[in-house]
Amino acid sequence: MPEFEFDPDKSLQNRERHGVDLEWAQRFWDVTHVIIPAKTDREIRFLLLAKFEDKCFAVVFTTRGERNRLISCHRADRRLERLYETQVKKQES
Repeated sequence: MPEFEFDPDKSLQNRERHGVDLEWAQRFWDVTHVIIPAKTDREIRFLLLAKFEDKCFAVVFTTRGERNRLISCHRADRRLERLYETQVKKQES
């Protein structure tokens, strides 16, 4: 089972901005999801896309040793939702 960490203040900001906190976002590792390398100039980051209760979400995270450090979580836009659907179909075939 993956281990997680996040900044509690960042989690609160995320909830105020996007309606979900980072502790809640940990559930996406337990459902069908895809992980895509994210473009960034700084550290290596990843984008996790998952559906929960018929809604698609995007989680940005990085790895620190054995832990996943959650950076942000929000509802996925249509472009990201299409990407999720395409990647899941590829995984299933």
